[in-house]
Amino acid sequence: MRGQTIELRYDPFDLAQMEVYFRDTFIAMAEVERLVTTVHPAVTPDPGPVPAPASGVDYLALLRLERERLRQAQLEGIHFSRLTAAPAQPQEQDRADPVD
Repeated sequence: MRGQTIELRYDPFDLAQMEVYFRDTFIAMAEVERLVTTVHPAVTPDPGPVPAPASGVDYLALLRLERERLRQAQLEGIHFSRLTAAPAQPQEQDRADPVD
């Protein structure tokens, strides 16, 4: 993907996980080689939430499972051979005029 523009999406409260997107399509989770701090220094943490009464249903876990299922479904449709576009041919007006 050399020369291509990619997008990194991350949570400023957790810099250990970064998602790599190419043309609005999820590609992979980026692996951090060395992490100095796990939180962006300019971010102030939100106040802690008040615990909800126990219902027996972990909605956050259900959302994570659904997100992972959607991500896997999206990856199945990616054909990596189509990610590289043919180089654009220069237009006539883009070519330099020969100097005599």
